[in-house]
Amino acid sequence: YSMYDFTSQRKNMVNYCAAFPGAASDPVGRNSWGVDINRNFSVGSVFDGYEGASSTSCTSGTFAGPFEFSEPEARNEQYVQSTYPNIKFAMNVHSYGGYFMWPPGAYKTDGRVTLPYPSYGTLQYFDQTASSVLDRIKSYRGTAILPARTGPVADVLYSAAGNSADQLGPGLLFPQG
Repeated sequence: YSMYDFTSQRKNMVNYCAAFPGAASDPVGRNSWGVDINRNFSVGSVFDGYEGASSTSCTSGTFAGPFEFSEPEARNEQYVQSTYPNIKFAMNVHSYGGYFMWPPGAYKTDGRVTLPYPSYGTLQYFDQTASSVLDRIKSYRGTAILPARTGPVADVLYSAAGNSADQLGPGLLFPQG
């Protein structure tokens, strides 16, 4: 969209508001439209009952879209993941808040039941990778990410239903069992 006019835009610019009676579908509301691409995946989605996205408000900051993979950006990422089997895991960097995270990223509110955690070996690998990456960021930029902001999304931030890291899966590098 524009990093100059509305720098906090975290969604694409698709206007689904016409499907929601009374929603702001007028062009003046364009800063509120769009799908949060990191809520548009199918694993642990709001459509499956996971917390951390909206399927009922086209102007929500975490609008998941009308259905899973409704957006080409999410489908493109799914294509890359399925086409290149050498991609084994995903980690998320949120530079704005200083977070470095990995799966699980979503939970169901009732009982706070998360998606499966990675195996112990994968968690160790994520920890080691995070440490290496964060040390490099600090040496290059002079900034740091606090340890409390590093770990599984659902533990250090909040539930993010339908996020990209969960889509790839937590146990592909070192499978459970």
